[in-house]
Amino acid sequence: MRPSDLAFFNDVRAASELGTPRTSRILLASVIALMAAGLIWAHFAELDEVKRGNGRVVPSRQTQLLQSLEGGIVREILVHEGAIVKQGQILMKIDDTRFAAELGEVRERRAAIAARVARLEAEVQGRSQPEFAEELAGIAPQAVETERNVFDARQNKLERDIDVLVQQQTRLAESFKLVARQVELTRDLYVKKIVPEIEMLQIDQKVAETKGQLAEVQSRIDNVRAAYRSQAEEDLAKSRGDLAVFDQTIKTAQDRVRRAELRAPVNGIVNKLNVTTVGAVIPPGGNMKLIVPVFVVVGNAGWPACVPGGSPLRGPSPDSNTVVAGPPAGGTVMVGVANTAF
Repeated sequence: MRPSDLAFFNDVRAASELGTPRTSRILLASVIALMAAGLIWAHFAELDEVKRGNGRVVPSRQTQLLQSLEGGIVREILVHEGAIVKQGQILMKIDDTRFAAELGEVRERRAAIAARVARLEAEVQGRSQPEFAEELAGIAPQAVETERNVFDARQNKLERDIDVLVQQQTRLAESFKLVARQVELTRDLYVKKIVPEIEMLQIDQKVAETKGQLAEVQSRIDNVRAAYRSQAEEDLAKSRGDLAVFDQTIKTAQDRVRRAELRAPVNGIVNKLNVTTVGAVIPPGGNMKLIVPVFVVVGNAGWPACVPGGSPLRGPSPDSNTVVAGPPAGGTVMVGVANTAF
């Protein structure tokens, strides 16, 4: 059939004879598919409702001012103005050389006192050698060695003092044996009336004197040992008190070192940075950062107050016709200006 013959057909017959072009069918199918996809998306997708109204942004807590108690030289600045920070995050580091040196000195002195306490406990308990903890020997080997030498020196002195008295006691014991034998022989002669009574009395007096000397030497030996232990107990009590003081001093020194790292007290935004130069000197109590805590959004009732990334908490404010939204769980919210229009 020639195209000129279609002029003699009616419209329906001509259309059936001519057929539908391929491009038209593709276009129609595409339109139908797009409409179907739009209907499916509209069914499952959730759209945020956007309305405008007057509102304001207020911090959930008072603005936090970050200060340094001791001051010092700025070693490192880890944040900038406008940065979002989390609670406990390190914001700035101050040179802790002086604080670390003080802490090390206190630890050394504490270790020396602990070694002294171990040595004095051995002296009080009468042990032959002091016992030092392995940790203490690793931390302060010099202090441990010093106290061990002191222990040996004091033990040697005690032994020398007692040895002198023991030798004296030995001589008196030998003398007493001779005097006792002399008394035994003299008494037999005295019974037989061979020696006078005055001689017998003199020998008895000599025996009594020798016994007294022996008792005195033994008492001096006991006194030397008692004095040694008493002095050790007195020093031990004082050293234990000093050890407790150093334990608290170490905590203070550790706190100074810890405060050399300035951390964020709350989740929030660094609003102002007063110190921006590494190496700057911060005076004690100097203000360095101003942190705005995570905020809440307050808006007019009748529209949903939204927090980006979180679900709004709806509820009327007790003193005004407002709706308050809390911050998103586990996140922070950044805001540029207050009195923001929603």
